[in-house]
Amino acid sequence: MGCAQLVELFGEHFIQTYSAIKETEYREYFDVISPWERRFLLLHV
Repeated sequence: MGCAQLVELFGEHFIQTYSAIKETEYREYFDVISPWERRFLLLHV
């Protein structure tokens, strides 16, 4: 893990679970084109 103090404070299990959730959210975010992106970016490609 990147920060020993956080692991010490929250515990290894929590940090691993939180990191896995955030990585999944990050990947899913880039799988979807938002209505704003469709409207303003796709029309100018």
